[in-house]
Amino acid sequence: LTTIKTSAELRKIGVNVFGMASRKESIILQLKGLASQLGGQRLGAAQVAAALLGQRCWVKWPYLQEAVVEAVSDSGAKVARGAGGQQEARAHGAAEASEWQQERQRIQQEYLNKQGVDCGEVTLLVHVRPCEGLVRQ
Repeated sequence: LTTIKTSAELRKIGVNVFGMASRKESIILQLKGLASQLGGQRLGAAQVAAALLGQRCWVKWPYLQEAVVEAVSDSGAKVARGAGGQQEARAHGAAEASEWQQERQRIQQEYLNKQGVDCGEVTLLVHVRPCEGLVRQ
């Protein structure tokens, strides 16, 4: 959490604790929006993909697992590496845009209800593949 700006507050959300929703207030961790850290500027999937594709990252907080970034998507397109290693953007159709919105809402609700983390507005999704095995170089 040292790389993401956060704050905490007490809220009555009903966080899942041992299979039951909490009845009292819980400490909710709020993630500060990336746009506020960049001076109000919003980044698109292509800009973020240029920096992240192929990079290793840690996922499944708080029980971290190493993963490799495969693609980055926003409400309009999904950017991934093509066969030649170059970025390829594929625009969402109507059905894919609807699925993207549903996935975004599911992730927001899951983090809020299960981990007590309020992600705020989600404008980008980073698609990863978990690393398996050990490679020595």
